[in-house]
Amino acid sequence: MTLLSIAAGAASAAPATTPFQIPRVWYSTIFGICTPGCVDYPVAITGETPGIITFPAPRPFTGAGAYWVHWHNLGTGASGVAPIYSSGPAVVHTGSGVVTATLTAGNEYFGANGIFVVP
Repeated sequence: MTLLSIAAGAASAAPATTPFQIPRVWYSTIFGICTPGCVDYPVAITGETPGIITFPAPRPFTGAGAYWVHWHNLGTGASGVAPIYSSGPAVVHTGSGVVTATLTAGNEYFGANGIFVVP
């Protein structure tokens, strides 16, 4: 007699790319582009690795040297600031839970703000 054994695999969700809910709005003095202001929605990628958020550089890159993402895990109290350069994203170990983030380059009317669930 042969027994059939079926092992349940661990559930795995696909990575999620979520835009910041409040956009980044900045001024541009280059030939009046985006007058009175430019708007973009940076994104956060969650679910690639537990407890990690990836913040890609917004496009077009401002040339300000770096963007800065300020984050706070509401469940654990962990927080920090990470630079985002044009050469690559910021990969931040926030821990699992609900994480808030603000993204700025220093030339905004206001920075992008978002809230994300990190598995």
